[in-house]
Amino acid sequence: PVANTQQLKIRLVGTTVGKQSRSAILEDLNKNEQDVFSEKETAFGRAMLVDIKAESVKIQYNGKIETLLLEEGATGGNG
Repeated sequence: PVANTQQLKIRLVGTTVGKQSRSAILEDLNKNEQDVFSEKETAFGRAMLVDIKAESVKIQYNGKIETLLLEEGATGGNG
């Protein structure tokens, strides 16, 4: 099952994937706020990050898993 992105209103801005840690910069489109989250952390009190890769993240929302992809021109990288 796939979560409804219209309800979620979270955008992937960037990622950092290193040997010791992974993090994702997410934007709450409702509030125009950005923050950095790690795996297994709940983003904006709504969705838990279950996997972070260089160009995508998987989040769990309302019991469903959704993949957010970096938009063209965004920054993802290995550190």
